[in-house]
Amino acid sequence: MRVSLLRPVDLESLAPGRLFLSAMPGRTQPLAWFAEELVHAGVHQVVCLADLAVSPEYAHAVATGAFPVPVRRFPIPDFGVPADEAGFASLVREIAGWLRAGQHVVLHCGAGIGRTGLTAIGVLIALGLSLAEAERRVAPAGSRVETPRQWEFVRRFAERVDIEGSP
Repeated sequence: MRVSLLRPVDLESLAPGRLFLSAMPGRTQPLAWFAEELVHAGVHQVVCLADLAVSPEYAHAVATGAFPVPVRRFPIPDFGVPADEAGFASLVREIAGWLRAGQHVVLHCGAGIGRTGLTAIGVLIALGLSLAEAERRVAPAGSRVETPRQWEFVRRFAERVDIEGSP
């Protein structure tokens, strides 16, 4: 029996959808295996947080429409933070909306750790959790912020949500 490539985040009663975290499809595991898992899990959307060039086979499948679900791209530099803070806020609101609508979503970067963790934490904050609770729920899925810059970014993001009421 093989281990799933999709690592679920506990959304508890936050939303009827499911949030999964993963590494870049086709980078270290066969792309076909990842695609099978998406279909089996009923995934509706994939959000790619890395440059597609990291996995040429995946890039080709996305470019030609051969990938089984839509891929929303929002590249963040490896070990970095989003250059477009407003765009990030819009993205996590959009993902939170998909989850509230019952959709299943996969977030991934290259290794599925830092940029994926940063974004997953942002999504959970957009769903109403505190920064600490969002981190607590993302960690068991194997992702987290990896750098001081990422930590500062997500902390500022959480503060803005607390002050403004929405990301």
